[in-house]
Amino acid sequence: MNQAHTFTPTIAVPDWLPPDEARRYLEDRIETFVAAAVAQGADVADPAPALAMKVTAGAGKTGTTLRVLARHGDALLSRGHVLVYMPTLALAERAADDFHATAPDLPCAVIRGRAAARPDDPAKLMCSQGEKVAKLTGVVWSITEALCRAENEAGEIIEAPCAPGCPYLAQKDLTGAHVFFLSHAYLSARPPIDPNIAVALRVVDEKCWDSLAETRDIFAEDFMRPAIQSPIPTAGIEEAKAKTAIIAGLQSGEPLGEYLQRNSVSKEYLRQRAEAEATLRKRLVIRPWHQGDEFVKRIKRFGRVAFFSSVMRQAIFEVISDCASNTCNRLSTQDQMVNGQTRLVLKFHSLDPLPRDAPLLLLDADADPDITQRLAPGAEFVAIDIKPQAEVLQVPDNTYSNTWLLDPEKGRRRRAKILNLVEREVGRSKGNGVLLVATKAVLEQLHSDVGQIIDTERDPELMPNLLGASTRWFGPRLLGVNDFEDYATGILVGRLQPRPIHIEDAARCVFGDDSAAIRPHVDGPLPEIKAYRLMASDEMLEAKASAHPDHCAEVMHRQMRESQSLQSIARLRLASPRQPKRTILLGNLPLPGLPVTRLVPLEAILRGLESEPDIAGFLRLEAAFSATMGQPVRGARLSGAGLHADLPEDFDAESAGTEFRRGRPTAHMIALAQRVAAAKGWPATFLHLRTPRGGHGQPVVVFCDARLARAQARALWPDLHP
Repeated sequence: MNQAHTFTPTIAVPDWLPPDEARRYLEDRIETFVAAAVAQGADVADPAPALAMKVTAGAGKTGTTLRVLARHGDALLSRGHVLVYMPTLALAERAADDFHATAPDLPCAVIRGRAAARPDDPAKLMCSQGEKVAKLTGVVWSITEALCRAENEAGEIIEAPCAPGCPYLAQKDLTGAHVFFLSHAYLSARPPIDPNIAVALRVVDEKCWDSLAETRDIFAEDFMRPAIQSPIPTAGIEEAKAKTAIIAGLQSGEPLGEYLQRNSVSKEYLRQRAEAEATLRKRLVIRPWHQGDEFVKRIKRFGRVAFFSSVMRQAIFEVISDCASNTCNRLSTQDQMVNGQTRLVLKFHSLDPLPRDAPLLLLDADADPDITQRLAPGAEFVAIDIKPQAEVLQVPDNTYSNTWLLDPEKGRRRRAKILNLVEREVGRSKGNGVLLVATKAVLEQLHSDVGQIIDTERDPELMPNLLGASTRWFGPRLLGVNDFEDYATGILVGRLQPRPIHIEDAARCVFGDDSAAIRPHVDGPLPEIKAYRLMASDEMLEAKASAHPDHCAEVMHRQMRESQSLQSIARLRLASPRQPKRTILLGNLPLPGLPVTRLVPLEAILRGLESEPDIAGFLRLEAAFSATMGQPVRGARLSGAGLHADLPEDFDAESAGTEFRRGRPTAHMIALAQRVAAAKGWPATFLHLRTPRGGHGQPVVVFCDARLARAQARALWPDLHP
């Protein structure tokens, strides 16, 4: 398979806006969009208008949106509900509190799922029938009608004993239009609100594609099973041939449509098979009056595996028959290890559509125009970038990956340097807060190295500090969090590096309807490509980065890797900080939109040398000048040939000395040697020596008191004279 790269990096210097100007522009765009939503009245286009805004974290996009909603609240609510989706329930609750403080007279509420804690009693859940809900999810039309309340054959409404006073059901009984705050989970689920009231506006804060994308799979043998035994033997044979052709076509790498057509499997036939699955499949029938033994009996009689297998077969048949092109990105196959055996699975990749029955406002610091067009076709895309105000140091000598840091032999020594860095930065911050972000595995080991055993299965908010630094791991829990905006320092260790198969799964979900095939990466790690690192001067320095060879997959790769790192840094709110901020990136990944102040070795940061203008030269000369017991050599010539002659262990050939001198003129070398001597506390005297025949002098450094320097120089180089 051709693995040539089709992805070309498009990193450029953002069009930076001053913070005040950016915030005015942000408010103006949101104001204009919401005002238009109010003005259109009942004449909503199909699809309704959508605006996607990529806004630097810390610019105030959430607060600005809430203020605009408060200004137009009465007009919006006269038309219907306003739904504001946040990444988590905790953030939804926080946004609701902020909105209520801004507009106390407007009706607003937080929508909580059945498994959420009750706001009045966190020890209890919103629904008291959690175990039953888990057994019924996906196999009944409505959990409410199955467990809570439903109409019987006589037309009577029968309620479960727990229904009266149930806080979850009480949400459905709220009357009138509200501003509702929900988690992203409700983007693909029906929220418990009055469905008879229209929606006037939807706002989705932070990225949501990962809440809408889903990859499900079915074992090949379950896919091959017929929906029902047919009395016509040839019908079963025909169905088996069609299913076999689907599996073979997916494994062949050819366009699936062409493969099936060549094997006489028509879209019409597959459409019939999908209809047969839907017709013959029976959902579980449970009602609130089916209690006790009757409930248990109905659950035991129901074939869950057969039911979900039928759902998957129907989905596969439908996606092939509805596919407008020969390519079918929404399907793939994979060999999986199950109980020590390799089993073939068919994977179905889907993306729930965002509702477009009302104007839609998307706000996301990581928004990507390609992804936005798949989530909300036709949406207007606006980028507002504020240059981060921080000292950003990047240590690009390694990836600082899990493999490197958790190496059984060398990992502990490597992690010790990170612990030293954390301890140093905590002391340097003078109590102003340090946030450490790494992968979960690395954080667990760092805690273990200092004698703290943590249980990451518990709420990560309970993770203890590490040497005085707050710790979090990369992931969605960092989205939109403002808990660290007053912290002075952030340290990022490594990055998330998803497996190629997971990148491709995400790409097939989001870009599944594209006609171009998504090409999988075949073997080994992702190859490197030329990338660019943005510096604080707005200079773009050439760098390297691993990239997926498929363009769509690489778009998702950046969302899963670079964006996670950027989101972690954004927790410090660098757009217009109230105090000096400092970020240290341990890893060589170039991050778009984050200007790097300096590239430095970790050793330099640990020694407080990050401001050294020639760190590589400093460390090289320091090592060369050092003798034993913390003492320096007696002296050295600073020419290329002299470095080799006087410091042969560190400059093992004259060419090594010449290469070191390249780009370092004499004045630079003298100043560099002076800084090394000062840092080490060594007395140093600089002289220019000549041969008896004269000519240009060459610079030398003698490590002794100035009164003894000439005598020591004559002893070291008897053929040279001051």
